[in-house]
Amino acid sequence: MRVVVLGTGRMAVGIAAAAAGGSHPTTVVGRNAERARQAAREATTRAGRPVHGGPLDASAIGVADLVIETIVEDAGAKMDVLRLVGELGGPGLLVATNTSSLSLTELSAVLDRPERFFGLHFLNPADRTCLVEVAGGASTSAGALDAAAAFVESMGKHPIRVNAEVKGFVWNRIQFAVFRECLSLLEHGVADAADIDLAVSAGLAPRWMAIGPLGTADLGGLGTFVRVSGQLFPELSNAAEVPGSVVAGEALRPLAGADRAEVLELRERMLEIAARVVKAKAGH
Repeated sequence: MRVVVLGTGRMAVGIAAAAAGGSHPTTVVGRNAERARQAAREATTRAGRPVHGGPLDASAIGVADLVIETIVEDAGAKMDVLRLVGELGGPGLLVATNTSSLSLTELSAVLDRPERFFGLHFLNPADRTCLVEVAGGASTSAGALDAAAAFVESMGKHPIRVNAEVKGFVWNRIQFAVFRECLSLLEHGVADAADIDLAVSAGLAPRWMAIGPLGTADLGGLGTFVRVSGQLFPELSNAAEVPGSVVAGEALRPLAGADRAEVLELRERMLEIAARVVKAKAGH
């Protein structure tokens, strides 16, 4: 599959490296051709396979099988560039966006063939994480979603099928529900940022990596989890905004003074373990 990654930022580099690593001829394009070529060079280094770079024009889009848009998370900007992709691409072109917070149905309105449009939400770093969310809008065809899932699998990743159109898909809805509660705990002085992070990274994360939160409830006893839920749900944060006092202060800086190289190395090891867990589950 000839893949074009539209955008020149961090996610574009990772997605291009992942696509190239899956043996797909890959090109990075952008309105700034030199930045696209630089992103392609970075992707080439990470993938160990050639990734090309160039301008956003018909020379790349016109021969592509799949275009993955990765630009800034702004509906207007995305719709402008998707409209251009639709004009430049052929009738068989599949078009994807890496958004997880914007409406796919709204974005697809600028395309003549919205049935061939879907969301491919890669997790950062895109070339190292083992999951990709696959989601459709109101007009997305089943065939397009199947093609999207097959593409994800061709990169050695596992597709998370999002079966209803909701903002945030699956990953970010869970992530930001937990993040909101962590901010509330911090705001009310229940624990400091380092201990809140530790409660997740050394407490919840190992169990969730193995069996997930629903599996944890099943293993621990659904009756118990239902009873505790009834006690805690009314107490949990339902804040609609991030508390400004927390963000503006120094409390929300758990990595201050940390060795970033060590942190990234640890994350890399955890990603490798997660990939093995997903592979093992897929084999059952």
